[in-house]
Amino acid sequence: MTPTTIDGAALLDEVEAFHRRFNVFPTEAAFVAVALWDAHAHLLDCFDSTPRIAFLSPEPGSGKTRALEIVETLVPQPMTAVNASAAALFRSVSAGTGKPTILFDEIDTVFGPKAGDNEELRGFLNAGHRRTGVTYRCIGDGGQQTVQAFPSY
Repeated sequence: MTPTTIDGAALLDEVEAFHRRFNVFPTEAAFVAVALWDAHAHLLDCFDSTPRIAFLSPEPGSGKTRALEIVETLVPQPMTAVNASAAALFRSVSAGTGKPTILFDEIDTVFGPKAGDNEELRGFLNAGHRRTGVTYRCIGDGGQQTVQAFPSY
């Protein structure tokens, strides 16, 4: 089988054009940034740290969810989370079936004024930007508990 050569610049241009079909961003640079972030998600194993992307707006209905829906079609193993528990994310990320790309909609329920008691989830997400990030939990019943590391990258 002959290896296929991909023109990376042309591919990024196509990804940017795809975002432009469905999204309106405040600056031209935002389209480039989102296209690069999509590519980064595919190359996660090549990096020791990963940037986060956030679609922010002071107004509801301004397209933040739509932007996530478009990103979802372009990244590997998308996992859209609106109200995921910390335990569900621990297990999803460390399952050994590949790293999901977690796309949080309504992230203000985790980090904003409506966050409430989401300290476990915040800690897990905060640790997840570095390859070495882990969250430790006791697993098992009663006296048979063991400590398990849940990778968060």
